[in-house]
Amino acid sequence: MREIADREPEYERYIAPQKEFADAVIGIDYSEYGRHLGEERNVYRITLSQSRMKHTIENIDLSLDLYSILSLSERNFSLKFLTNEHNGHRMGELVADGELSAHVVKKLELSIEHQTQVHPISLFRKRSYITAGDLAQLILCWRIIHRRIYIEKER
Repeated sequence: MREIADREPEYERYIAPQKEFADAVIGIDYSEYGRHLGEERNVYRITLSQSRMKHTIENIDLSLDLYSILSLSERNFSLKFLTNEHNGHRMGELVADGELSAHVVKKLELSIEHQTQVHPISLFRKRSYITAGDLAQLILCWRIIHRRIYIEKER
């Protein structure tokens, strides 16, 4: 906490002004399932605010396997979508909290690999559960891959 407080002036000077131009902004709060989970297993409530992609490639499917969520998960996990205003422009906010079965995310990773032909993505090998922060990381990877494919098609 002291290190965060010490870096606050640099954050305000260099990082905070960048939010106005960002395509995505990540917010981190304590998990609604208990503050202790942050220290124990790095579990936090993550808000991933994203601007709408101006250019998209066709037929990208980022669906989560509801069957796997319902039948394989033994830990709490929640997803919520909101729209909000950030620095004068509208952004969608994906709010995720808790831990999701890695099996669910593996299917999502494979779907992204198959659709984009970018291999391998496998960010979470040898893990049984992934956190909301991990899910946000995967979505941001998808945005970067998606943008790269669009730029390459435009050349």
